[in-house]
Amino acid sequence: MDEREQEIVRRAVGGDLAALKWLLERYAGMFAAIALATCQNRRLARTAARVAMVKTGVEIRKFAKEKEDFARWLARLIRHESERFIAQHRDEVPPSSLAIAQDELRQTIQSAGSPEKVNPEKLNELVLNVVLALPKEERELLLLRYIYIGSYTEIGRIYGWDRYKVDERLAAARRKLWDALEAFSIGAEATKSNQAEKKQQNKQE
Repeated sequence: MDEREQEIVRRAVGGDLAALKWLLERYAGMFAAIALATCQNRRLARTAARVAMVKTGVEIRKFAKEKEDFARWLARLIRHESERFIAQHRDEVPPSSLAIAQDELRQTIQSAGSPEKVNPEKLNELVLNVVLALPKEERELLLLRYIYIGSYTEIGRIYGWDRYKVDERLAAARRKLWDALEAFSIGAEATKSNQAEKKQQNKQE
């Protein structure tokens, strides 16, 4: 966290609503990713994220007593509030199953003839369902990395990891996703895409 953000956090802790608004916008991606990883349902995750934002406004004054990075503190709060929210709405969400998500993807691809012939938005939705059926740490990491935040540095702040540990954990999460998608001729393309991405990442960082 740079000096500017430290000052904004300090002001928000002191009750500055403009500073709080800036932080909520700054970390909107984290709210979305963690809520979705926890709820495994897009509609409920949107509401859970909003609930967590409201709770942040209430709880942020307590951060002054903490000695950890603000991003890590905030991530823990989002998880806690999302878990509480989904526990109250569990009956609205069918159990998440990797087998069911894979079967839906398989049937869609078979009907179309190949992954390339499936509507891209539909294909992305079905692949996301597979991601949401992975174990919680893996799906949270993948959502943070590829949909909502992206930066290894930001992800490291959330978990208290250095860049090398982020890379190691992401590699393990990607392997699980590739294994789940390999039968649909999607995993191999994802591997090629990731190799190109890692080369670019190494140039930038």
